[in-house]
Amino acid sequence: MNILVCGNIDHGKTWTIYALMKTLERRFGIKNEYTENAMTEDPDYMINEHPFHLLFDFEGRKYHFFDFFNIKDYEIYFADPENIPDAALFVIAANEGFIGPGNAFSDRQRLGQGERTLKLLRQKGIEKLVVYVNKVDLEDDEELLELFEFDLVDKLEEYGYSDVPIIYGASKYACHF
Repeated sequence: MNILVCGNIDHGKTWTIYALMKTLERRFGIKNEYTENAMTEDPDYMINEHPFHLLFDFEGRKYHFFDFFNIKDYEIYFADPENIPDAALFVIAANEGFIGPGNAFSDRQRLGQGERTLKLLRQKGIEKLVVYVNKVDLEDDEELLELFEFDLVDKLEEYGYSDVPIIYGASKYACHF
């Protein structure tokens, strides 16, 4: 199964994959090069600027995760008609939403990346989508989280996605246990 991990720059796509791998390693003993070598340069903060993929076997099935840095990498990936993922994991930060404040990356580079990614997924016919709301530890206002979810559901429906599972968490914390 090919799973595209997508969303805005610095919303935690790489950390989310890493948290998944660490969880599988702890619960099922699945080890791979990624769980042993990733995030070693700066365990508190890292932005993966290079596209990569991760392949692992779990209960007789192969899972192939793709993680890209920005929208241009997604567009290059989708330019090849052979590159059609079976599903997508859309990662969005609870403290920033679809656009969020500027940081080390220019607003031009970040602006609308989440929405553009949803548009690409819809254009390519990706029906299986799960949303992971990351960095909930950075947003402690419950009302703001509720408004965030309403906005998120509206955006998903705008691109033709309804009844999408939404999971909340903080990937960094899953990596440290």
